[in-house]
Amino acid sequence: MSRTIFTNVRIFDGTGEQSFPGEVSIQGNQIGEVVKGSEHLLRDGAIVVDGKGATLMPGLVNCHGHVAYTDFANLTEPGDVPPEENMLIAARNARTVLDHGFTSIVSGSTQKARVDITLRNEINAGRIPGPRMRACSPQFNPTGGPWDARQLHMHHESITVIADGGDDAQASAREFIREGVDIVKLTISGDEFSSNEKETVMEEDEVAAVSQVVRSRGKRLAAHARSDGAVLLCMRYGVTFIYHGTFASESNFGSS
Repeated sequence: MSRTIFTNVRIFDGTGEQSFPGEVSIQGNQIGEVVKGSEHLLRDGAIVVDGKGATLMPGLVNCHGHVAYTDFANLTEPGDVPPEENMLIAARNARTVLDHGFTSIVSGSTQKARVDITLRNEINAGRIPGPRMRACSPQFNPTGGPWDARQLHMHHESITVIADGGDDAQASAREFIREGVDIVKLTISGDEFSSNEKETVMEEDEVAAVSQVVRSRGKRLAAHARSDGAVLLCMRYGVTFIYHGTFASESNFGSS
């Protein structure tokens, strides 16, 4: 495995301490050793990179990323993008994210069913460049929720999985865990662009059912939760990633 040493750098280690001069070795894609001041690491045939006094820092982590999303600004409905194009766009996005210093990403949901899963696997296998990923399902959405783009007069796909009732939501969670996701994503509240963001759109039995499946399979649960009631359900059922929390009240937050 290749070994690289960065010398003549100021090291920012993310601990809150001031940056300091030193050297850092990288083994594969892991930080190996760090030395401070005038100390030097053994070269032993390593590739040596002169930082010329620049600051060196660990890779950034995006804890709410949508690397598999396409450019919404140029689309009337992102669900119209076919899965093949979506996969290629996601691969380009992953390269862009990595090139901008993000070496890890927690997906906040994918756009097509298996895009996150495939992208994560290809990155892990070293076949395409990208950050370490936790792959997510599409957002689970109830009928009439903010990403329900269906129309009565025609079939219309969106970027969401429609799941109504505890049994339906639980079956969908099992299906995506079978396919290989690390995270299942729920849409528990509305959003400002398509519905009332203060509204809680999922029922408690739906959240509870998915939470039970996710915990039993050793996976994690994420939620779009702007409303106070949505945040409360997240806390009650052990949601790992509570996204937004815009209208969480201090009284409810403190009492849960």
